[in-house]
Amino acid sequence: MPARGQSGAGLIEVLVGILVMMPMTLAAVSGMQFATRTSAANVHRQELELTLTTATEDLKAMPYLQCGTPEEYQKLYGEWSAPLTTKLRSEEGVAAPEFTSVSYWARGKGAYAESCGGDDGAQMIVVQVTGDGVTVTGTMVKRDENARVGNSG
Repeated sequence: MPARGQSGAGLIEVLVGILVMMPMTLAAVSGMQFATRTSAANVHRQELELTLTTATEDLKAMPYLQCGTPEEYQKLYGEWSAPLTTKLRSEEGVAAPEFTSVSYWARGKGAYAESCGGDDGAQMIVVQVTGDGVTVTGTMVKRDENARVGNSG
């Protein structure tokens, strides 16, 4: 049978062990929660970037619109991609791409202009995708293949 003082010492050792292990356990749990949140945020951002890449690739394949506006490209995109991607977008919780601006190549100035004063065969289109408060933006240049044949190298 243990002496009276020994049982008290054993209890103190257990309490000290608990006090030492508690901060380490909390730190490990906090680290795992941080890793999970970071991983989820990265997955969400990758989904947005995938949607953006798909939109710009679809835009590349779509017909070129002379002096096309963001609204016209938005409408054309909706008609072009609706059968393929509507179901996927609703499942992912990612909004459809939005064409926010179109700038038009002005050969005489050697720069893009905000208004179309005659279409010289290239347009710079800005595309945005938003989901859960995160927005990714991409820019692509759409070229009129017919305009390139005769007057550009």
